[in-house]
This record gives sequence, C-alpha cells and structure tokens, in this order.
Amino acid sequence: MRTTSLLQILILKFITLSVFAGGGAPDQRMPKGEWVAEIPGVGKVALDIGSHQPKLCELFWVFESVYLPVQRIGDVLILGSATNDVNSLYLSYDDTGKLGFHQGGSIRECYWAEYKGITFKKITGGDFLDITDFRRSGNEFEKFNKAGVLQTLPQAFPGWIMNVATYLFMNDSHTLPALLSHPTLEPETLSFFAEYLSHKEHSDHQLATIAMHTNTPLSTLKFLFEIPTAPLVWHSVSRNPRAPHEMNEGYQAKVKNGDRATRWKAVRDRDCLPELLVWIYDQTEDNSLRDEIIRHPNTPVPMLREIFAKYPYDHIRKSLASNPSLPDDLMLAVTQTVDKQILWTAQRKPSISPLALSNVLYRLATSSEVSVRDSALLDNRISSSVVMILMKEVDQRNRMLLARNSALTFENLVTLANDPYRVVSAEARKYLRIHFPEQAKRVLPSLPDLSQLSPASNKSDELLMAVKKRDLSAIDVCGKYFSSNDVLQPSHQQLFGEVLRTGDPTVMMAVLQHFNSLQPSLLIKDDAMNRQWLDFFHKNGMFVKDPFNILSSCIENNKLDALDYLLGKGLDVNARDKEGRTLLIHALKLRSIKIVEALLSRGADPAIADNMGLRAVDYAARSYLISIVKKLDTNDKYSDMVKAFSLAFPAEKGSPLLGTWSNHQTGFSYSALFLSDDGTGVLNTGIMDILVAWRSAGGSKIELLLFSNNGPDPKQKITFQYHIAEKILAIIDEKEKEGESKYYKVL
Repeated sequence: MRTTSLLQILILKFITLSVFAGGGAPDQRMPKGEWVAEIPGVGKVALDIGSHQPKLCELFWVFESVYLPVQRIGDVLILGSATNDVNSLYLSYDDTGKLGFHQGGSIRECYWAEYKGITFKKITGGDFLDITDFRRSGNEFEKFNKAGVLQTLPQAFPGWIMNVATYLFMNDSHTLPALLSHPTLEPETLSFFAEYLSHKEHSDHQLATIAMHTNTPLSTLKFLFEIPTAPLVWHSVSRNPRAPHEMNEGYQAKVKNGDRATRWKAVRDRDCLPELLVWIYDQTEDNSLRDEIIRHPNTPVPMLREIFAKYPYDHIRKSLASNPSLPDDLMLAVTQTVDKQILWTAQRKPSISPLALSNVLYRLATSSEVSVRDSALLDNRISSSVVMILMKEVDQRNRMLLARNSALTFENLVTLANDPYRVVSAEARKYLRIHFPEQAKRVLPSLPDLSQLSPASNKSDELLMAVKKRDLSAIDVCGKYFSSNDVLQPSHQQLFGEVLRTGDPTVMMAVLQHFNSLQPSLLIKDDAMNRQWLDFFHKNGMFVKDPFNILSSCIENNKLDALDYLLGKGLDVNARDKEGRTLLIHALKLRSIKIVEALLSRGADPAIADNMGLRAVDYAARSYLISIVKKLDTNDKYSDMVKAFSLAFPAEKGSPLLGTWSNHQTGFSYSALFLSDDGTGVLNTGIMDILVAWRSAGGSKIELLLFSNNGPDPKQKITFQYHIAEKILAIIDEKEKEGESKYYKVL
C-alpha cells in the first residue's frame, strides 16, 4: 500500500532501532513552542510541541486537533509512532531552525509535491496562547457548530489534505465520519479503512459511509456486503450506484434471513425501506421492536392508522407521537389523552404542526397536575387561547412562570403586572422592561408599590399566612385549591403546628375540613400541644382511632404530662401495636426508665406477651435495665444475669456520686449524667439518653461503660476523676490526666 515511500521508512526505522540497540536514545532537542503553517486555499496547520508534556505534540490540522507523541531522529520529527507509518506525520527540522513537512508516514510520494514547499513559522509572545484559542479565532471550520451538529467539510478541500487527514484522525470516532464522506478520498484510502473498521466495534455508521462513497472500489463493496449482522452497511452498499444489481436485490433477502439482532439493526437504519419495515413488523412478536417500527419515519402511514385503530393504548400512542412523519390528523387523534408522557413526547417533536401543538399545549395547560402545566407555561410556541387559560391559574407560582414566556403580548404582561401577588407582579414588570421597554416606561409608574402586594410566593405560603391571621375564608380558598389540584400539599407538621400556635379551635376545624388525613400522633412533640389541644382532639374522637400511636408518641418524645393526661382520659394503658407489643414494652425498648416507672404506676400489665411470646421482663433484660428486671423477674428467670452484673458493677448504696450531674455549673446545657445505686446510669447527650453501667475504679475514679447487645462493653469506656468536696466529675484521658469536660453535682 505504501511502496513508494517504503525505502525511506525502512531507513528511518533502521536509524531508530540502531540508536536504541546502542543504548542511546532519540535526540531530545525538540523545537518546543508554537508553530503555524499556512496552506494556500485551505487554512492553517498549527503545532504546540512540548507545552503539555515534553514528548507530546498537539497538532491542529485545518479543522481539528489531535495529540500525538513526538520524537526526533536526526533532522526528522515523527509525530505518532516511528514503527507504524499509517497515521504518523513526518517533519524536517534542521540546524538553522527551519521546520517543514518531510516525505513519509501519512504524506505519501504522490502528495509530496504539494507539501514540499510549506514551512512553519515560530510564534512568539502572546500571539498564540493555545490550540483552543487558535481554533476559535483563526479558523472557520470547527468539528461542531453552535447547535452541536457535525459540519460538512468544504468540498473544495484537495485530496492531498483530506486523505492525509483521514489517516491522522483514524482513532477519532467523532471526526472520522466527516472525513470518510469527503469526495476527494482515494479508493486506496477507502479500502484501507473498510478493512480497518471492520475489526472495530460500533463502526457500522462509518462503514456505511464508505459503502455509499462513489470512489469505493467494487472489491471493497463486495467485502462490505459480506460483513455479518450489518444491515446498515448492506443497505448502503445496495444504494451505491457502482454496486452490481444482485447487491441491490440481495439486501432485503439478507435481512429477512438474518437473526433478531440483524432485524433490530435494520429497523434502526433511518433509511430502512418501508416494505421491509412492514415485513419485519408482521413477522416479529417482539413488542419492543414493533414500537421501534411505529416510531420509524419510513413506516407507511396507512399501516400506522391501522395499528392505532386496532391498539389505541397509551404505549402505542407514545410511540406514534414520536414518529416524525405522523400526519396532523393522526397526531390530533393520538394526543386526545391526559397522559402526560404522550403529550410531552408530542411536545418535544420538532416537526409537530401548529394545530397539533396547540392541542397538546391546551391539554398540558388544563392538566390537574401543576408540574404538567409547567411544561406549557414555559413553551414559547404557546397560542393566545392557551395563554388566556394559564392567565387564570390559581397558584401565583404558575402565573409567575408564565410571565417569563416570550410569547406573551404587552397586554398579557400588563395584566400580570397588576396581579395582587408580589412574585407575579415583580416578574411581569421585569419582562415588560425586557420585551417592551418604551411602553413599560408609561405603564410601570402607575402600578402599586410591590411592598403593598401579598408576599405569599405560592399557595402553601398563602395557607400558612391565612392560618396565622386566622382568616377562615382564605383558609377555605386555599383548602379547596389543594383538594381539587394534584399538587404537593404543605407539610402536615408545619401546617398543623401553625394551627396549634393559634390556640383557636375554629381555625383547627377550618383546616381539618380540607386536610382530614391528619395523624395527631405527629403533633405530640410540638411544644404547642398543650392540654387544651389534647382535650380538643379527644372530644372530637381523633385519639380513639389509634390510641397506641398517640401514647407511644408521648413515650418517644418524653411527654410524660401528655401521657398522664391521656391515660386519665381513658386511653388504654395496655394498648398494643400490630406486633402485640404493649406501651410498657415500647418504653423498655427505648430504655426510658421514667416512662417505664410511670406506666407501671398507672396499671400497665407486665405479664402481657407480644406476638413472639416475649414479656416486659424479657425486654428489660435485653436492655440491661437491672432495676426493672429485679422488679419484674418474679420467677428468677434472669437471676444469673443480675448476679453477674452486680458482681461486675456492685451497688453503691449511699454513695455521694448518686444522683444527677450536669455539664454546666449553673444549670443544664447539652449533657447530663444520672447515676443510680444499682450500678446503672443514664448519660443524656442532649439528643438521646444512653444507658450506662458504672463502678468505682479506685483512686477517686469511676468508669462508665456503654451497653452493646451483649451487655456493658469494655471497649466503650469513659473514665472520670471525681472531687467530692468540690462536687466535680471530670473526664480524663487514657494517660489519666484531667480533661476539660466536667460535670457538676445538681443539688
């Protein structure tokens, strides 16, 4: 293939091998820096040698750049591989500092006359910052234009440029397709790339480009036609005017005789023959493949009508809406639906007609889902009739979004600028200034000041403001909006927390009229949940439905007063959850000793077993609540465990350390410690209570061990130094030096 320059390549290879064999290395004196050469009638070639890495060159070849390794052998620079001349570029660099092209590599003998007189000029100073800046300012041929579409390279570019470029960019999957379609490519180049790409995955589109090229030799067309499972390539060969008649007829037969993968690839060919699409649809039972055929622009319209008449289902509608060739009347029929996915698919279709689009946007604009209406609000193809519908949107957020739509007229924006809500009016005024600056100067001064308008940015804000003001009519308006629209409702805890703070039962009744799914157990932890509200919910029968969750919420949030009040109102102290666990068991699992004692004092039955047969004493033992185990273990089931614990953590009757300690000398801050006389204690971190075991460690020291599933854990130990006279407990480190964390006795 390269016989004309073979001798020169062999000499260069011999020099390279000789240098390495002798233990030396190629000459590392590189012509570092930026170089530019002008190619008459074409453009520029630029080099950036050694700026990124010492042995790396960025080559900009008229329309695109590529990084290549670079080495110097004598007076020759080789960009690429010295042992593979296919995609290498040879340059000459002599002692006078002259840099030019050198015959060899991609520059074959037949092109040498064109390159021979071209020399590079060294760029100094700030004229050439990098290849990227050079491409933006010095070249009109970019790989992609602003829309991200691959550009067609000028047809007038000569073959001696394009054939060399094809080899240089043979590993660039984005640039190569544009090069392979250029009319000046020679048969030898096309044959080489047909063979090269046939061994690479995902190269069907590039091979199809070669198959369509009018310079591709007949022998190469025959080679391409025999590539297995490549219907796109076969089809391209059959369309080549140089292809023999049997190839034109053989394409469909090869697809029909092919396997499932072959048929899938055939359907994904945007130029697939209509009759072949019909045949595959009738022959396959693969619904996904049928959907692909329905979406295909070449599928005959009568067939699409027949499919829709027979299967008017949503997934068929969606596939039809994606078809770029669907006629208007069928698109109108397909989009007679409230399914947002179908409507969105049709909306995104670039070729949709104004009539069909107006129907789609109308349906989106009148959807019960606010998020669906948003897609119509911001579409600047919206019609005036749909604008009028959206102008009546109840939610001010949607009217605010509508104000951003460039399809709105001056009158539309003036209407929105007079909106009673600040967010809507401010947005409309902004776009009046942008789209109608002269008319806006006359209108805006007459509008009310924004500070006089409602600050509510959406219906949730408006509802919360109405609750704070105890405005029952506004609460009713907002409630009806949330009841009739599929929108995200305000948080129940936030909403009803605000209602609790009003202290007004009439406000609560007004809100409950529209938000009747409230779970009162969620409000127990709110500080505003006082006895007045507990009595209100009890009288209205809201605690009877789920007494366990109400009372367990009191336990979880340590609301002992609320628990006592509700039990006094008749709620069952032995209420159970679906696992059969009583409130007492629930409190034991949480290791809440105060609540456990309170429940026992109010008649909680420790003998009730859950669905697994476990009783309160079993959970007390699991939680190492020794004092509770001693109280409940009437059958001495856990006597051995209690004895073992008592030996490891002996009781400290009458110890001055018993009682409560705080980390703040004049009151509680964020941490507290309670030590009891049975060797257990509770460390309160401000977030949760942690059960601990404690014992004397000698020398005015005590140890606190945190509990794991297997009991007190020696690996989780805290050592304290105590000073009884000063009533101070101080944490010390492993070296037994007093630390800064101190606890003070609470008297």
